[in-house]
Amino acid sequence: MKVEVIQTPQEAVTTKLRKASHLPLVEDGRLKQICDYLVIFSNGKKNIAIFIELKKTLGENKKPKEQLRRSLPILEYLSSICRVEFGVKGNEVPTVRYFLIGEKFSSRLDKQRVRSDSKVEKENYENIEIHTFVGNRISFDKLIC
Repeated sequence: MKVEVIQTPQEAVTTKLRKASHLPLVEDGRLKQICDYLVIFSNGKKNIAIFIELKKTLGENKKPKEQLRRSLPILEYLSSICRVEFGVKGNEVPTVRYFLIGEKFSSRLDKQRVRSDSKVEKENYENIEIHTFVGNRISFDKLIC
């Protein structure tokens, strides 16, 4: 699946998390499942980290939500590396957002939204707020608002 994020500022850094992983000490399986992308953005006033999981079809499957939830330790690890490397004091953790993006809602219906201004839905899952978007083109502003 491909998604285009439009109007992305130069300050945003995107990384594929498929090459990242939890420490080898963690047993393979559901504990090691992580999302597809991490976008980090700073506007000078606040830092934002956005975890993004892409799925062709959204549904009642909890696996994508678990992948988002289990990705937070990767960010915490990267933050601690930066604190050590650059001597940053304090535990300033960025604002974290979770996004689940799919091409369509259900595999049973072959309909999908055509408009590019699709609404972002919010859902609470295991103490995190997951934003769900259906489409293949999203404005960066929708990711950080």
